[in-house]
Amino acid sequence: MTSDLGLLRPLRPARPTVRRAARAGAAAAAAALVLAACGDDASGGEGGDAAEPAGDLGAIEVEGDFGEEPTLTFDTPFALEESDSTTLSEGDGEAIEDGDTVTIDYTVVSGADGSTLDTSFGATSISLPLVEGQTTPALVDALVGETLGSRVLVAVAPEQPTDGASAAPSPAAGDPAADTIIFVLDLLEVVPERADGEPVEPPAGTPVVSTDEAGDVTGVDVAGITPPEGLVVTPVLQGDGDVVGAGDTVTIHYTGVLAADGVEFDSSWSRGAATTFPLGNLIAGWQQGLEGVAVGSRVVLQVPAELGYGEQGSPPTIPADADLVFVIDVLDTQAAPEAPAEPSSPAPAPSE
Repeated sequence: MTSDLGLLRPLRPARPTVRRAARAGAAAAAAALVLAACGDDASGGEGGDAAEPAGDLGAIEVEGDFGEEPTLTFDTPFALEESDSTTLSEGDGEAIEDGDTVTIDYTVVSGADGSTLDTSFGATSISLPLVEGQTTPALVDALVGETLGSRVLVAVAPEQPTDGASAAPSPAAGDPAADTIIFVLDLLEVVPERADGEPVEPPAGTPVVSTDEAGDVTGVDVAGITPPEGLVVTPVLQGDGDVVGAGDTVTIHYTGVLAADGVEFDSSWSRGAATTFPLGNLIAGWQQGLEGVAVGSRVVLQVPAELGYGEQGSPPTIPADADLVFVIDVLDTQAAPEAPAEPSSPAPAPSE
């Protein structure tokens, strides 16, 4: 059985800055947690009878303190007809608001058989945008209003989003035992809404960035700018946070325009929400241009066509052989999990 719940994955198609190749690798594992679980036929497979919805969140025992990987105990199969959540321990940090991007640690468990589907504890936290259309509504509803430092238990039933983000029903809809997924989420911090670094005077020949009173980017002026032959990265604000590494997953705000005429083809600011991407899934100009940039920075990337979309372009918004200009706020970066160490060579057998 397969399912397209995608509970920690954006529900809408990727933006034009994302390659259209299939996503893979450890940095993107958290974005497809539930897909792998349902692909393994967590319902048990035999007979095909849907289990009756059983119990509530009070039937799930969660052991472990905030910051530690939790252990969940409950009778299986556990199923809910409607998603539900409860606060396991309340933190004393700021309240989380709709539209925030929150850094979390998580453990995800199958309601069907109690198996752990994935966990970030001991690995890498992720940043989750609390925006319907980017994150499943059940998680948005569960976390908005919680406070940082809290641990939250969420059970996500096989409901359909109500915002039109997904038109097709899950193949397993109507089988709660197969699709009820249980999350334990530790709420670590809210990602800043915009870059907050120190202003840097850009050199002549750099596209001019305009902002509103809040500091959000409202436009990019490329008039009179001759596109450079190679990639040029120019800081506008210099942050002092963690540095983006190759393979990191980055949370960003961005605007992209055509270098030839300044026509905007994409903007997360226009959508009102930052976006999180595995860096390895982005165009080469972003991979090269963002590596080494500190969190809190705002940079202008002048990207030649060969490091963007090349001869094919990205119809209908980006023509063939188009040079591009991006303004990017780097809000957060999460390192990809380290590969496991190579096993040591076995000891030689004792001689006889």
